Amino acid sequence: MALLQKIPMPTASIAMFPSQTYGGICGIVSSFWATGYDGKPIQWSGPTAGGGVVDVLATPQGFDWDFGDSFRVESSGPGVAWPELNGAVTHKYRVKSKAAGFPTGAVNSGQGGYPVSLTVVFDVVWRLNGGAWRAGLAPIQRAITANYPVYEVRGEEVPNFAAG
Repeated sequence: MALLQKIPMPTASIAMFPSQTYGGICGIVSSFWATGYDGKPIQWSGPTAGGGVVDVLATPQGFDWDFGDSFRVESSGPGVAWPELNGAVTHKYRVKSKAAGFPTGAVNSGQGGYPVSLTVVFDVVWRLNGGAWRAGLAPIQRAITANYPVYEVRGEEVPNFAAG
């Protein structure tokens, strides 16, 4: 278990389009992806108390997105930056975040909005002194979160004021 805590996880964050600053719009698809982590396996090596070397390899097995509105999706990777479509993680909100109990401001800087999270589940194997890889360690999970404001846009018919 001590080995699992030593695996250096990348500093990742969640990006989205439209950005957190402007927020999403009900009924229009938003895109989400992780920045700072590309979804590749993570390897760590270090000394043991007995003078040997232990290698640990954490391979991502699942990417679980939670959009904060009771909708979740499993993806095969950490998503891709908009406007890329292959590997994109998208979601369409139906209710503005304020109406769902997550207050937002007119121009948002990541405060308020739906709590969005990405949880990555890693399978972990290890080996001692370059020997055979061994399983038996429990999977580990790492999560990143962000807030995403979602607004509602309504059109209103304006009377035609013709000159004259």
